[in-house]
Amino acid sequence: MKTSPDAVQDQISSCLKALDGLNRCMRGRNWAKLGDRNRSVNHEMDRLRSIVDDLSDLDDNLVSQLKNLNLQFRRTQRQLSSQISTAESDIESLEKGMRKVEMIKEALES
Repeated sequence: MKTSPDAVQDQISSCLKALDGLNRCMRGRNWAKLGDRNRSVNHEMDRLRSIVDDLSDLDDNLVSQLKNLNLQFRRTQRQLSSQISTAESDIESLEKGMRKVEMIKEALES
């Protein structure tokens, strides 16, 4: 199958749409859908890599769009990592608080 610049352009659009969905999910703190959105982004990016690998040369416009997409992808991955770290920290704090409450409860019951 011959890959065309239009196919690359269409896939870049699909990647941007998936990234937007992941960003909206993070902003809205919709943790239940976060994994699905992240998998969707990774799937679309993999499809883009496959399409680009099949294309012999890219014009300057496509190269520029790919660079911008890569920047947005990396920025989103950093934000996702930051959100995960924050959530992990929050969970640790909650667990510590729950242990303290349990200790106090046990002390009061003795």
